[in-house]
Amino acid sequence: NREDYDAISRYHFKCDSYTLTRGVGINGERFKPVSRERKLELRHEFGIPDNAFVMIFPAMFIGRKHHDKLLEVMRILTEAVSDMYLLLPGEGEILEQVRESAAEFGDHVKFVGHVSNMEDYYAASDIDVTMSRLEGLATHIIEAMSVGLPCVATMMRGHSDIVSDGVNGFLVAPGDTAAFADRVLRLYNDRATLAEFGGHAGATAKKFWVENIIPDYKRLYSEVLGIDDEL
Repeated sequence: NREDYDAISRYHFKCDSYTLTRGVGINGERFKPVSRERKLELRHEFGIPDNAFVMIFPAMFIGRKHHDKLLEVMRILTEAVSDMYLLLPGEGEILEQVRESAAEFGDHVKFVGHVSNMEDYYAASDIDVTMSRLEGLATHIIEAMSVGLPCVATMMRGHSDIVSDGVNGFLVAPGDTAAFADRVLRLYNDRATLAEFGGHAGATAKKFWVENIIPDYKRLYSEVLGIDDEL
């Protein structure tokens, strides 16, 4: 991410050269928008009402992901609207602890475990969210954006490489649950902006597709290996 890249120079890392890359890339053919009809089919399959507004946060259940803060956001949101849902794919050491904390929301918070069809869960959702305070370059944001989902995320390294505040999502100060809920409600109440942000999100994600970053890696390896022609 850009912050780590800039830190190499700022803190005088002992390396001869360094390059900013766009991560490992994602499969753009796998993660792509679906029709409204397909979205509803998936919602029926996952037990989500047609008119629900669905947030998704795919992540390991570990402390630095701050599921607890996301549940605080959910409390604010459910006091304001009745059709808010949260999908939480993933496993991890604090899963049961988070599950107990989320019991008050009943079926509105869904724990789906480890899944191999993440593209379907993104497609069933409206926005991607994360309150994580430590990331490199969050792949789930890129995957979600490739499907056409805006993202509401904490303002931190890695996230800011992908999310442009007020363009393809919102960036919020870490721990500010009130502001985070406010940004989600903005998208909930303004579906035109939701769609506009989703379009910008899709355009952003393309820059991180494998097919678009492989040429950069080929040039980098050719340079490092001293090969005149690109690999």
